[in-house]
Amino acid sequence: MVKKRTYFPMEEAPLSRELNVVIVDTSTDLRRFLASLRAIEMDPVPLFIEFKGINVGRKGTLLIISIYVRSEKTIYLIDIHTLGAEAFRIQDSTGATLKSIFECTVLRKAVFDLRNGADILYSQYDVSMGGVEDIQLMEWATREGPRKYVKMLSTCVQDDSFLSIEDKARWKFNDESGKELFWPERSSEMSHKRLKWDTLPAEIKDHCADSVMVLPGLFNVYATRPEQKGSFWSPNLRAAINTRLSYTKEKGFDVYCRSNVYGP
Repeated sequence: MVKKRTYFPMEEAPLSRELNVVIVDTSTDLRRFLASLRAIEMDPVPLFIEFKGINVGRKGTLLIISIYVRSEKTIYLIDIHTLGAEAFRIQDSTGATLKSIFECTVLRKAVFDLRNGADILYSQYDVSMGGVEDIQLMEWATREGPRKYVKMLSTCVQDDSFLSIEDKARWKFNDESGKELFWPERSSEMSHKRLKWDTLPAEIKDHCADSVMVLPGLFNVYATRPEQKGSFWSPNLRAAINTRLSYTKEKGFDVYCRSNVYGP
């Protein structure tokens, strides 16, 4: 199922560039998606990923995995709510699975704060993320000034993206209204009913696409910051990413612990 909508990827292209949004909710769709990855361009980072659900983490529920394929300018929404755990075991003709894609250390994937996604993938689906870049840590590593705290995605979009004031306001409104759908303590009974779907609701689809489409632009900003570009791929940043990954596999890890707001 494909539907075009105007998004703002914050890359070199004009803001009016249209992106495809593809809902993947059948085994056939998923095999087609896996097969398409064999032809993607590998540099600099081909995949940008977000995880959406209720309290995403080892005690939560994963509903949607949003994957932006940079070379295709296409957002794939993997409907885990519909496909279930089988989504990670379905194979294409070469034996590739969603599990093998996430675990591959050669295929680079960028996320914003890997902890929620890595935690739920490992604890509930036996998937260990590999080849991952953390955009939140990229911002932290290349920031001028104090680095006591890490920034949230919404703050990075407002502070560092190339979106216009109007587009930032639109993105912020859509982000905040979309979160109402997934946060139990803020959601209405009607919102919870929307989380039990046969066909992915339009408001959830739009929120997931809006959220992931800003990641490539932020990646570009932090990867090319002139004042500290040399520190971006430093051993310290790589160590911080690996430490986050290892923490998500520890028995007592709590992805919602207040101490997670601090930088490495």
